[in-house]
This record gives sequence, structure tokens and C-alpha cells, in this order.
Amino acid sequence: MPTTEPMLPVKTMQDLVSSLNEAMGDSGLGEDLRTVRQVKQLMHSYVSQSDDWVQHAIYHEGSRYTRNLVDDGNGKYNLLILVWGEGQSSPIHDHAGSHCMMKLLAGELDEQLYAWPRDAEAYGTVEN
Repeated sequence: MPTTEPMLPVKTMQDLVSSLNEAMGDSGLGEDLRTVRQVKQLMHSYVSQSDDWVQHAIYHEGSRYTRNLVDDGNGKYNLLILVWGEGQSSPIHDHAGSHCMMKLLAGELDEQLYAWPRDAEAYGTVEN
């Protein structure tokens, strides 16, 4: 069962990994809003120190971005470092029923959020 105890401030990337694993336990993030709030708090409390994560910040020239696994989170989530090249972008996308939380470690990010149409059937279906 995920812990509901207040967590200590997260000082290193390893502290973040350990704290996230403890917070989510064997059930992952799920729909428990207490766990969601706790994970947000942990992500917010980590102060980026490039020495902690530079080994995961790999960018493959010519690609839009690179996804780098930091931890597989008890098999219940993935902690990734995504690296975009300067001026690169990602297409509009969703996370298909999955949670997605981000923390900017370095640089600048411009995120645009979109809402689904209220009457999606009126627009037809979207095929992959």
C-alpha cells in the first residue's frame, strides 16, 4: 500500500527515485488523489542538480527528442528524462488513460494544452 506519511525534501535524483517508489508502492499511481498529490509534491521538491541526471540526458542528433529511462518504478511507472534539441517539438498527443507528470530540469519548455471536443462523436473517430 502506498505511504501517506509526509516525505522529507528530495535532495538528489536517487532520493527522488526512492521516494517515488515508496509513495507508489506496489499499486502505482492509480486513481488515489492522495498519492497523486504526494507524487506532485515530491517532483516539485526536487531541486535540479545536473550532476544527478546528466548521465541520463542523452540526445540523439537528428531526432525530435530522446526518452531516457532513469528508473522503472517498481514495474508500475517509468521515470524518464526526455531531451529535446534546440527548437525541436513534439506533435500534439495524449497519454491514453495514463498519468503524465513533468518537471523541467534545465532549459525552457513551452507546453500547450488542448481539450477534447465535448461531443467527440460529432467529429467522428480518430484512428491511429
